[in-house]
Amino acid sequence: MNSKKQLVSAMVGVVAGSATLLLSACASVNESETVKVEPPHFYQHWVNAYEEQTSDKMVFRPKGSQEFPVSRFRMEYVFNNDGSCQYKYLSPVDKHEMKSCVYTKVGNKVSVYNDSGRVVPDLSFTLSTSPTKDVMQFTKGIEGSVPAKNQVATTVEK
Repeated sequence: MNSKKQLVSAMVGVVAGSATLLLSACASVNESETVKVEPPHFYQHWVNAYEEQTSDKMVFRPKGSQEFPVSRFRMEYVFNNDGSCQYKYLSPVDKHEMKSCVYTKVGNKVSVYNDSGRVVPDLSFTLSTSPTKDVMQFTKGIEGSVPAKNQVATTVEK
């Protein structure tokens, strides 16, 4: 019997002070075992399309996918599949800049951590549906417990 195997890799981010250490582990699994493949659409640069959102759902579109109306501030996220991310920060002196962060994605819950390793509740969210290539919708905040900062989604390569 020919049994196909898949390579499963897990990335673990550990934040210590201002340095982030990413650890990687690999294991093979039989094809008959259930392994959830993360859709690739989540891992990109997202821009808030607040003109489209409702009172309970925030809407984000891929950067460059459309021309957004002029805005004083428009939230942005960049999610990489290695657990690193960036978010647009509005400082008290009205300076807009992208700041580095790390995140965990467990199921539909995305927790964003600052460079001190603390979860940032205002940046963390719960996905309403799986992101598509055109849209990501979520509600602000994480319902239930916040995952540990060393957990991230598992990816599968064939």
